[in-house]
Amino acid sequence: MRTTAAIVAGGLLGSASTCLLLGVFGVSAVAADRGMAPPCPCPGDADCSGAIDFNDITTVLSAWGQACPVDNDMDGFTDDVDCDDNDPNVFPGAPELCNGKDDDCDMLVDEDINLNTDPNNCGGCGLVCSAGPNQVASCVNGSCIIECLPGWIDIDMNPVNGCEDRDDDQDGWPLSVDCDDNNPNINPAAQEICDSIDNDCDGQTDEGFDLLTDPQNCGGCGLVCTAGPNQVSNCVFGSCVIECLPGWIDFDMNPANGCEDRDDDLDGFPLSIDCNDNDPNIFPGAAEICGNSIDDNCDGQIDEPGCVP
Repeated sequence: MRTTAAIVAGGLLGSASTCLLLGVFGVSAVAADRGMAPPCPCPGDADCSGAIDFNDITTVLSAWGQACPVDNDMDGFTDDVDCDDNDPNVFPGAPELCNGKDDDCDMLVDEDINLNTDPNNCGGCGLVCSAGPNQVASCVNGSCIIECLPGWIDIDMNPVNGCEDRDDDQDGWPLSVDCDDNNPNINPAAQEICDSIDNDCDGQTDEGFDLLTDPQNCGGCGLVCTAGPNQVSNCVFGSCVIECLPGWIDFDMNPANGCEDRDDDLDGFPLSIDCNDNDPNIFPGAAEICGNSIDDNCDGQIDEPGCVP
């Protein structure tokens, strides 16, 4: 007993209409004539051998009853590969969006979205970090950070309406109150220094400085009274006065190198030539006192002729 495939093959392949049925109308015409659903696949050369022959018949007959792949959403991908054939935006290779769907059919959801850094999906899908006028928005650890663009400041501290005032020197003070918006060291909170400039924007210059007594600005801004070793400096009526510290003496009379010798008794004679630097009455040139057994004038003699009774 011949099989259905053999009957069809014997009846069709031997006839002149075989090529017409299989090549022009396709094997699906045979199925339609028998009242059956079109088989899958449906071309005449069903086994892709390059020729329409008996094997095409058996290939088609074995596929009867199977459903052909469809493309319901007409996105170019049939339902055997399209993971959602009712959504034209979902198909293999589609851009992955942040929407809780597997848009590109790779079995992953929202895999290309970083909710910690994406300003369009910050902390969750669709949560957009929006920047106002003269602002820039970023997403840091899932939270929106809104900052002013360089050279701008949010003077009213309301980020909703943007950054409304200029701050060209970026010192935190807007042009409207900064008396020199090109110098970050000049603003209403700056410390006034002696430089002939209104540093704190109060309308005054060098207030708080006394050029007659200030040793850092003696007679003019920046004129410093500098003390050397064992010296102290003062500003008196706008002029520097340099003096030795107590117990020291400028023996070479050169204030530039400081006070280089001790003078513990403050008699004006240094230890190097004062034979008793603890007694201010004993020093070179002092009057020699008779009968006190002391070398009062440091000449190496005691009560020498010419001493004072």
